[in-house]
Amino acid sequence: MIGDINFYGLDNSGKLRTCLIPVASFLNHSTCPHIMHYGRIDASTNSLKFSLSRTCFSGEQCFLSYGNFSSSHLLTFYGFLPRGDNPYDIIPLGTFPYVYLSGLVVMMLDIDAAEDEDSEDGPPASKWSSHMVRGTWLSKNHKIFHYGLPSPLLDHLRRARNPTCQPNTSTRELLEADLDVLGGLSSTFEGMMEALSHENQEDRESAGWDVKLATEFKSLQRKIISSILASCDSGCKMLESELCKQRV
Repeated sequence: MIGDINFYGLDNSGKLRTCLIPVASFLNHSTCPHIMHYGRIDASTNSLKFSLSRTCFSGEQCFLSYGNFSSSHLLTFYGFLPRGDNPYDIIPLGTFPYVYLSGLVVMMLDIDAAEDEDSEDGPPASKWSSHMVRGTWLSKNHKIFHYGLPSPLLDHLRRARNPTCQPNTSTRELLEADLDVLGGLSSTFEGMMEALSHENQEDRESAGWDVKLATEFKSLQRKIISSILASCDSGCKMLESELCKQRV
């Protein structure tokens, strides 16, 4: 549920004015809404009209979109988590550009520290390169050199390991490099998964609504991280199979 919504209508002088339509507050958010754009007041009928982007059947709840927001944003500012898959849910990552140490350097991006040019805990913001990873079930390309993971992140990590690396060339060196990259990513996300420890089911059932929402959000994070780990594991198996073929 959202607060009073601003809409636009013509006043008696014909000028466009902003107005509040409290009844529109009862329209709920969906990642697959019926209404993509807010309506306008029809001065001739003194009514508010919404254009539908998809069919809404009789008796069906009509949804609109509050915006392209992640579940964490919707939870923080609206107090709910959307149903179904949200394509805007991501795991933020920060990486040092062109650094390669012990296989891979990847860590969670501390936004506050990254924005502080004088931070002693890390490099200034200009030295950070931020990347985002979402649930890999949303990806359409899980083939070799892609793995359902974002290409900008993979390319960044390949360059960090070898600045002259050329992707999409099935050479033994590139296969081994990607195997190393996926292994490093797995280690990073395994650490994140361990940090999201599972809650006691009895404690969850007796918890308040706010704790239950926070627990549900942690479950969502685990789902995303689990999909990334599964993609890394599947990718490693593909690479190992390809390397075996190269040895023959």
